[in-house]
Amino acid sequence: MLAPHPDLPRLLSRWLREGDATFRELAARVLGRRGALSAAEMDRSAADRPEIAAHVLVPMALAKHPALDEHLARALGSGHGALRRAAWVCTALRSRPRAAELLRGELDGPEGETATLLLAAVGSAADAAHLHDRALRQPSPHALAAVAVTGRVDSVDGLIDFLRHSDPALALAAARALERITGAGIIAEVEVAPEELLAPDLPEPRTGGFDGAPTLAQAVSDPRDTPAAGSADTLELPAPDYAAWQAWWLDHRRDFEPGRRCRNGQPFTPLVAWAELAGPELNQGERRLVGTELLVLTEHDVGFDVGDLVVAQERALERWRGPASLCGERPGSWPF
Repeated sequence: MLAPHPDLPRLLSRWLREGDATFRELAARVLGRRGALSAAEMDRSAADRPEIAAHVLVPMALAKHPALDEHLARALGSGHGALRRAAWVCTALRSRPRAAELLRGELDGPEGETATLLLAAVGSAADAAHLHDRALRQPSPHALAAVAVTGRVDSVDGLIDFLRHSDPALALAAARALERITGAGIIAEVEVAPEELLAPDLPEPRTGGFDGAPTLAQAVSDPRDTPAAGSADTLELPAPDYAAWQAWWLDHRRDFEPGRRCRNGQPFTPLVAWAELAGPELNQGERRLVGTELLVLTEHDVGFDVGDLVVAQERALERWRGPASLCGERPGSWPF
C-alpha cells in the first residue's frame, strides 16, 4: 500500500489474474486507491468476489464506467458489509438524495452505524433533525457522533443537556459533538480507560485467546502476578462540563443562526471540512469519514487514505484544497 516502486502497478495487474483471491483482493485495493485500474480491470474485479468488488466500485463511479449500474445493483443487494458500504458511497457520488433514501432504510440494519454516519454527512436538514431525535430516544456515543457530523445548530441545546447524563461516555460524546459544531475550545484533561481510547492505529496482535483460552500473558504469568488491566490515560478532550458549556452558549448563541449547519464554529462548506481534515483534532475514524464526505462533495479523488504516511496525506490534502474551495455549496447548508 505504501511502496513507491514504479514497477508495483505492473506486478499488481498480474495479481488481479491470480487464482488466489487474497492476491486479487490486495491488488484491487491498492490499484483502486491509486486510481491505476483500467476499465477492463474494474469490470472484471467488480464481478469478482464481494471482498474484491468492494475496492473497485468507488473508482468505477468516479470514472463513470459504463458497466457501473449493473455492478451497483448487485452490490446494493449483497449481504456483504464492505460491498454494501462501497455501494452507498457510489450512490452518494451519483445522487445524494437517492443515497439518503437508501441510508434511511439501513439505520437499524447490520451496518446501521456506518449508515448513520454517512447519512449525517450526505443527508438533508430533515435527515439531520431525524438523527438528532434518534439520538435522544436511543442515546449512544455513536448516535451523538452522527449529530456532530450533521453540524445542526438546533441540536446544541439538546447536546448540552446530555452533559448531565449519568453515563460518562455519553457526556463525553456530547461534549465532543458540541466542540465539532461550535469550535468553542472548552477543553479539559479527561481520564479515559485504556480500552476506551478512540480509533487505535493498528489492531492488537493475536497472542492467544482462541475459544476462551488464556492470552499469552496470562498463560506464562504466575497467578499471583498476572498483568493488570492498565491505568487510565489522561487526554485533553472537550470538557463534559454542563455549567461551562451553558454559560458559553448563552454568550455566543447569537453568533449561530438557527437552521444552519456548522463545523468548528463556521458555516459548513467543503473547504471547512477540508480544514478540519488537515488539522490535528480528529481521531482516525472521524478523519476517514470526513475523507468520504469530501470525496462525495467534491467528486474528486486524490488518493487520500488515513493509513498513508503523513507526507503522503499532506500531499493528497494539498491536491484537495482547490476542488474543496471550488464547490458551489452555500455556506451553512446541507448537501441538498
